[in-house]
Amino acid sequence: MTTTILEAAQQYASQGWRVFPLHGIVNGACTCGNAACRSPGKHPITVHGFKQATADPRQIAAWFDGRTSFPRNIGIATGDGILVLDIDRKPGKPDGKDSLTALVGQRGKLPTTLIARTGGGGAHLFYRLPSGRRVKSSAGKLGPSLDVRADGGYIVAWPSVGVDRAYAWMNTPDGAPDFSRIADAPGWLLDVCEHGTTPAVAGTSNSDLTSRPITQPLDESEGNVARIRSALAVLSADCSYDTWRNVVFALKSLDWDCGYALARDWSASAPARFDESTLQKLWNSARQDGGIGIGSLFHAARAAGWSDHATAASATPAPDAPTDDDERQFAELAALAPAQYDRVRTARAEAMGIRVATLDEQVERYRKEADDGQPDLFPSVEPWPVAVDGAALLTEIASTVRRFIACDAETANATALWCAMTWLMQAVQVAPLAIITAPEKRCGKTQLLTVIGRLVYRPLPTSNTTSAALFRAIEKWQPTMLVDEVDAFMRENEELRGIVNSGHTRDTAYVLRTVGDAFEPQQFSTWGAKALAGIGNLPETIMDRAVVLRLRRKLKTEQVEKLRHATPGLFDNLRRKLARFAADHAEGITKARPDLPDALHDRAQDNWEPLFAIADAAGGDWPALARRAALALSSPGEADPTHSKGVELLADIRTVFEQRKANGVPGWDRLSTVELLKGLCLDDEAPWATYNRGKEMTPRQLANKLREYRISSKNLRRDVTVMKGYEHAQFSEVFERYLSDAPAQ
Repeated sequence: MTTTILEAAQQYASQGWRVFPLHGIVNGACTCGNAACRSPGKHPITVHGFKQATADPRQIAAWFDGRTSFPRNIGIATGDGILVLDIDRKPGKPDGKDSLTALVGQRGKLPTTLIARTGGGGAHLFYRLPSGRRVKSSAGKLGPSLDVRADGGYIVAWPSVGVDRAYAWMNTPDGAPDFSRIADAPGWLLDVCEHGTTPAVAGTSNSDLTSRPITQPLDESEGNVARIRSALAVLSADCSYDTWRNVVFALKSLDWDCGYALARDWSASAPARFDESTLQKLWNSARQDGGIGIGSLFHAARAAGWSDHATAASATPAPDAPTDDDERQFAELAALAPAQYDRVRTARAEAMGIRVATLDEQVERYRKEADDGQPDLFPSVEPWPVAVDGAALLTEIASTVRRFIACDAETANATALWCAMTWLMQAVQVAPLAIITAPEKRCGKTQLLTVIGRLVYRPLPTSNTTSAALFRAIEKWQPTMLVDEVDAFMRENEELRGIVNSGHTRDTAYVLRTVGDAFEPQQFSTWGAKALAGIGNLPETIMDRAVVLRLRRKLKTEQVEKLRHATPGLFDNLRRKLARFAADHAEGITKARPDLPDALHDRAQDNWEPLFAIADAAGGDWPALARRAALALSSPGEADPTHSKGVELLADIRTVFEQRKANGVPGWDRLSTVELLKGLCLDDEAPWATYNRGKEMTPRQLANKLREYRISSKNLRRDVTVMKGYEHAQFSEVFERYLSDAPAQ
């Protein structure tokens, strides 16, 4: 019998294990919506992650009752009587099984216990902790790719699904866990979990992965305390919250009795910002193995000009610990590109007198600390806790747009739909640009771009960007690009224009570039939502792929609110509701085939299709509102700025024929080249009277332009005169193909 996710969570809770929901996997991608997610199917949905884990049956039912349209995985908070050995077996990384084998060879056998296979091909070994015994989670303390999951940690559990395979209990007849098979953790395992393994004795035949020296933590000696204080002295506590938090976390990782005092003294050096209650809350919430180590503090201090030579003598490392020079080299290597590091790793390891595997692990540690020390460009958004009314949400967003921007209802409605689309990029196949344009300055373009940035998924504002920066940012983060002043730098930048155009449809959203000294070809994704703001119309190929949001300068009688005076939490709540709406409707929108108004030309139908699908999913008045906005903003009855000169010429040629027919001119359907050019140049607002460098279009220029549509002049006979010209019948098919409002022939 198949066990549901709710039933499995209830089984775990029956053992007193605390569970919580994780994002799931759909079509090989994490349901968080980030195509570059580093932990697909493994990271929490809840705001506080495993700290919200519970065994309460009512909360578990609310989390796992199956009412969401996307699957959820189960996380189990470890500790409280549970210790799990996490064996990682990823290609290109040290094999955790080798580390376990070496550990057992040093310490003795482990008792047979309950084992689970992980979604990445590794394993979880479950052990019971003695009553009252506390063990901290750790990474790599027992050996490369062999982690401890206990206090301050969690695991993903059956029947969760990973990217490669489902999680499963091993050697259980019906697939369900047999909790009676969980063995007690032996004393030696508890000891090494707390203190780490000892260095291998020379001459032993232990695994290459564990016979390396073990890095010892800094002891709380007078010299080391002085060293930390000297590093803190060069760092200003009057800094961003992210920087302040990372320094506090680094100090907490020391696990020193004086650690809090160091954090308090340093924070208090910026008295205008110091709040001890905030510090206490942060200190109590920090984990000593939370990923930001003391190396992060040293790295930041060195970047600020710190040198620890003055305290090096009194801060002598343990005999087996890396020296300061080793740490410097690890940091330098971590800053290299992967290809550069591959070329030098073997020679550098030999020069340092360490194994390549040891060097790889230390470099990876520095890279992780550097990543953890960076400000979070895209803070995670906790979805709204209950299902949202899609129609009410879109109406609220459109009303919010009009609170701050002077625009018509159709523009506000289109903005609301486009913002919702950015949360559903994994569910749509076409990503229309949002082009914010106006005839003059001070029409609210930048203001609307800012409002959009507060509503969309992973906003990344920029201006005057380069083509390389654009596609690399999209490849790395899958953000919503918000590009201002685009009229100033995109018109003559054909490469940038090509990259923007390539991201219109999912199937073609790639560019090919060469990278590295060997000029290896590499494919980069350009798939992502992009909003561009500028004055006037952009190049035809850009405008043709866009939902155009046209603004005008507001009248004195039009009143809008200042964005800086927005109600606190307004945009945060809207983003949370959008995240929930996207999660609940992604599958339906993927399968949607909305009705497309015939009045829209093919490209406009492509652009509006994902927005129609969102409007149909929202329901209420929004299916009609969306189509009304499309017809207003992409109406074929208006002069279409996306028309090429060729289409404009065809439209004017049709007008010349129709005027002759309406005036009852004999032979109206046969025009000589001279007569056609004369008719075209009579319109003072058309470009043909000045097409030839300020002069009228020539017969050759006309012939060349029409030849692109497979129309050539022919000999026409009028009385006894033969002349070059064109017949109306030659244009019938072309009019129908390229002029969207052409009558059926």
